[in-house]
Amino acid sequence: MSGKSYRDRNLYKRGNVIWLKVRVNGKPIRQSLCTGDWAEARRRRDEALRQASRLRLFETERLTWQQAVVGYIEYAQSHDDQTGTAHVKASTLKRYKVSFRQLDPLFSPYYVDQLTKTKLLELAEKRRKARGITNATLRRDLTAASQVLEWVSHFKEGIIEANPLRNVDLKRIYRESRDPIVLPISGDIDTMVNRCPANFGRSVRLLQHTGMREEECFDLEWWQVDLARRTINLTKTKTNRPRIVPLNDEAVGTLLGTPLYEDKRRSYVFWHHDGKRYANVASRFAVLRNSAGVSFRAHDLRHWFAVEYLKRGGSIYDLQKILGHRHLSTTEIYLEHLTPDEQHRAKSAPSIYAALTGPSPSGSDGAQNVAHVEVVSGKKKRRSKSPKLEKDAAD
Repeated sequence: MSGKSYRDRNLYKRGNVIWLKVRVNGKPIRQSLCTGDWAEARRRRDEALRQASRLRLFETERLTWQQAVVGYIEYAQSHDDQTGTAHVKASTLKRYKVSFRQLDPLFSPYYVDQLTKTKLLELAEKRRKARGITNATLRRDLTAASQVLEWVSHFKEGIIEANPLRNVDLKRIYRESRDPIVLPISGDIDTMVNRCPANFGRSVRLLQHTGMREEECFDLEWWQVDLARRTINLTKTKTNRPRIVPLNDEAVGTLLGTPLYEDKRRSYVFWHHDGKRYANVASRFAVLRNSAGVSFRAHDLRHWFAVEYLKRGGSIYDLQKILGHRHLSTTEIYLEHLTPDEQHRAKSAPSIYAALTGPSPSGSDGAQNVAHVEVVSGKKKRRSKSPKLEKDAAD
């Protein structure tokens, strides 16, 4: 047997193919290693023996990628015993599920223990070449995959020793090129608002004058609004960090003109039908945008607010807090839209964020002041101190 030595124990050759012979839990197992090269056979033998030590030899006690995804989703939707909230935010899990569907054709043929760092990056590159996927999309998809692998490493003992993507710098490998910011024209925003159903149009105005993210706006409930303090208390944010957003005159005026559904102070600010939250906001916005003949996205209103805030003399540091950016460098992209004088003023302007979001005025307990709002229900409408509003606040 040319080429065979003591190092080749557990191996034997049948024809041109080398086989492995081993006992697991007293059971003899023979398995083709699908190679005639002794060096490669040794490598495959050693890997098989490592799997055997974890009771996962040849289809035994192994977890497929699809099984891992199902298990992770069940975990993500379950609730933490201490906080009572889901382990993963619904909006985050929704995005992960999109990635799982995209990755399934590539990952489903594999067991989790086969998805090494090299294999994962190889499959990602294969997807990029086949479908022209952007770096941003690959990062999102591999981040979702990493969450599944992290769950397996913590809750499925013996399957994998560690998440192979845990220490991989996806931001460095898949650098994301940021699309240039194109600011909406005020006239186009007006056209969009006029084209929208009443309450949806009001949401567009609030996005324009607060810089909130789309989901933050449509998750907003009346108990979070304090008109006495002229603030909104955001508890559901992209970064999971609550923040307070100050309200300017235009934002206050928008809320004063927004009807409250059936006097339920925990009702959504922007509702339709029977007080329901707007769903599929991005696609709804796109339909209305196309109908109005404008091209900006809902997120572009956040850019519009940021640039206008700085142009009016606001501090770049206050803007960072209002927008909820972790890093100042993210906020500083808006400086490109200012003149040199405006840039200098934005960097040197004194901070007034604390004053804008501070304690309630004297005589107010800071409660959610919604007495101004006209109450609307499916059966009747009660008048309040504010002018008459449209009953149709829906779509």
